Amino acid sequence: MPLPAATTESADWWRNKITSDNHELELAQAEADLIGLQAARLSSERMPDPTIGVRAGRERDGQERLVGISIAFTLPGAGRNADQHGAAVKAGMASQRALQTQQKVSAAAQRVVTDSERSLAIWQTMQRIADQSAQQSVTMMRAYTLGEATLADALMNRRMAMEAALAAESAQIDALAAQARLQLDAHLLWAID
Repeated sequence: MPLPAATTESADWWRNKITSDNHELELAQAEADLIGLQAARLSSERMPDPTIGVRAGRERDGQERLVGISIAFTLPGAGRNADQHGAAVKAGMASQRALQTQQKVSAAAQRVVTDSERSLAIWQTMQRIADQSAQQSVTMMRAYTLGEATLADALMNRRMAMEAALAAESAQIDALAAQARLQLDAHLLWAID
């Protein structure tokens, strides 16, 4: 039984497909972006905006009118600088976490692609061995019927052919499982929105 047609894609295509649509990576990048924006906001507030106020009032039964203007400047202190520095450190840490997540996802994608390719190669090799063993078993049975081989030799070859066929089927199951894992990680089996 051949593998699905999706295996015709290159390893680079699979790695790119897996890493381009990865929710863990998107979440880490969104978190890094958010923390970076918060740090930029705190940095822009290093020098706070002035506050301007206007007052109006009356005294002595409305005979005198008062108008006042107030201007307030908050002087930045060590607290604002510490907040800004802390936010910059958090933004750097979030950026590093996003980079680590990118590396982890890339490594996992490489591992899944390699496992799929390796499983396919093993299956193909085991299938060739099973085919050769089956041909050899048929030849030995023919030799037995012609009296050129013993029954024990013919049965031993038949047993080895059956074991090779079982190993090939087992390798095929492993290859199909690896291919399904590859398609699952690439979101080709389920589209997760």
